[in-house]
Amino acid sequence: MHWTEGFWADRFRQCREVTLPHLWNTLSDPERGHALTNLRIAAGLEEGEFAGTHWQDELVYKWLEAAVSIYGVTGDETLDSQMDEVIQIIAQAQQPDGYIATQITARGWKRFQDIRHHELYVMGHLITAACIHHRITGKSNFLDIARKAADCNTFKNRTPELAHFPFNPTIIMLSGMRSCSPTCTPARRMLA
Repeated sequence: MHWTEGFWADRFRQCREVTLPHLWNTLSDPERGHALTNLRIAAGLEEGEFAGTHWQDELVYKWLEAAVSIYGVTGDETLDSQMDEVIQIIAQAQQPDGYIATQITARGWKRFQDIRHHELYVMGHLITAACIHHRITGKSNFLDIARKAADCNTFKNRTPELAHFPFNPTIIMLSGMRSCSPTCTPARRMLA
């Protein structure tokens, strides 16, 4: 379904023509948004230091979620290519065991030491965006990253020291959704 006129059509048009490009420009700007730069640093594609909040990566995942939602209506091939480029950077930033959190890896910090570093919160947004991306595009490139994150060894052998780390509510909600199987299996795997 998509709107052709009226209030919601105007909101969609504004999101497609103004909001999404503005967010992209912010994410891409190393002086303001930092998010793509942080991913490139973590991927080894750029030199530099992490900048921004502990949940900076989440902004990229939310942008991807919005972009794929717009793509689902418009079929905009340029947007599809742009998403694929970002997903490739995310894949390169992901650690071999599936862990991904530039606020930690780009700084060389130890994982899961402080709940305020928002590692699981950010991974929850990655998984959500990847499930939606797969559902709309049919591609598995982003979903593969989410599966790998969910299979991270950290979650297989959750030690008592990690008991204080809560899961993102998104992960819990996705894990219970039967209607989106198999795309929500990364969330189920993480909670298994």
